[in-house]
Amino acid sequence: MSESPLIRFEQFTLRDARQQLLLSLTMEVDEPGIIGVVGPEGAGKSLLLLALAGRLPRGINSSGVLHLAGKPPQREELEPPLRPETPVLRGSIFRALTHPMPLGRDPERSVEESLRAAQVWEQFQGRLAQPYSELPEVEKRIVAACRALVRGAPCLLIDDASVDLDPRDADRFRRAVTGIAEVIPVVWVSRAFRRVAPTARRLMVLAGGQVLAVGPADQVAVSPPVDAQETLENATGRSADIALDGLYHDLLTMGSRAERAVHMAVQSLTGQNLTIAREVLAGKAETDLRKTEIYNRALGLIARTAPVGRDLRVLTTVIEAATDLGRIADHAVNISEVTLAIGEDPLIKPLIDIPRMAEMAQEMVRHSLDAMVRRDVELARQVCEGDKAVDALYRELFEELLGFITDGGDAYRAGQALYLLFVARYLERVADHASNIAEHVIFMVEGRREQLRKKREDDGLPHPFLPR
Repeated sequence: MSESPLIRFEQFTLRDARQQLLLSLTMEVDEPGIIGVVGPEGAGKSLLLLALAGRLPRGINSSGVLHLAGKPPQREELEPPLRPETPVLRGSIFRALTHPMPLGRDPERSVEESLRAAQVWEQFQGRLAQPYSELPEVEKRIVAACRALVRGAPCLLIDDASVDLDPRDADRFRRAVTGIAEVIPVVWVSRAFRRVAPTARRLMVLAGGQVLAVGPADQVAVSPPVDAQETLENATGRSADIALDGLYHDLLTMGSRAERAVHMAVQSLTGQNLTIAREVLAGKAETDLRKTEIYNRALGLIARTAPVGRDLRVLTTVIEAATDLGRIADHAVNISEVTLAIGEDPLIKPLIDIPRMAEMAQEMVRHSLDAMVRRDVELARQVCEGDKAVDALYRELFEELLGFITDGGDAYRAGQALYLLFVARYLERVADHASNIAEHVIFMVEGRREQLRKKREDDGLPHPFLPR
């Protein structure tokens, strides 16, 4: 027989005396950890805690199943939800932790094990006889939280208990609660996403008594259901929208530079113009600088605004796209270096397919950035589809240039053919990076990853000795 979930809600509802629905929930928790519950005032967060504590107010009626470790909440086993108000505990720290102690539990052992779990044993070990009333506010709340472990409660319930603490004390409290959550589930409710999200294993978004989202914290924060998006954004208290226009502008500028660098690099090769090749090499530093600026601005926005959902996906997509554009600029430099290596030596063949590949790859870069700004998923998919034509042309070029190497001709022809193979490979990779950006756009808009291109080992393309 399988073990019962630590917390189980099944078609659980709360209604007031007029039968108005206050909360509706179905959920199971099978392992310890922090369950962060966020939502506006009146969402049903505090009622959820009171139901778990077996302390529903008069006039609130419940139906459905609510079990803790396989049985209904037992009021005598549970601490009331821990709130910003200082809990009324008397006597020494030891007495505050243990009174009243359930039968069958060893107080001294339970206190030590619980404080060690909360990572505060060293702080309290020599002070257990000190009056609880003399403790600083944050330590009073840590002691109150540890009571759940000492007394063997099935879970710890927290109702925004760190809202009035300064940041350093709030961090101390959060670290202690995180330790407790390794042993028992902790249900922590708050109106502020940032107070519960950093350490939550699961997140629940509540509004109007309805569960808009529930699941692994990373999944809910990055790709919440559409209905939960606005509630989550309000819970962060900030929005990155205002600053995104500037980031888009910088990214488009970087993209335009990278695309032009590819054009100039291929132009330098076909025209054997060493001056243009050196110009491409000289411009690489500016592209790198722009990429670093985009990284820093995007990371700064993430740090300042704690974005969730769509805003978070937009910012991570900007960072990923900047990385791909940087690699495109690198490949332009690689092509220019081939131009300089060949120098003014006669070309072994007219360069027709290489400019065609370059034009196709440049168009993919333009369209991938257009798709990002317009949030156009269909255009992004078209970019990925266009990669097939570039791959087909690369195969043709590979076979043709390989013939110059294997036909027993002179070393000069073989060496230049090898250089041109490098160029074809660089352009194929430019198209791959454009496809990467397009896949990032799909994730940004829809909140799910799509692998629209085959992986390198499965793409059927020739890869021997060629650079990536």
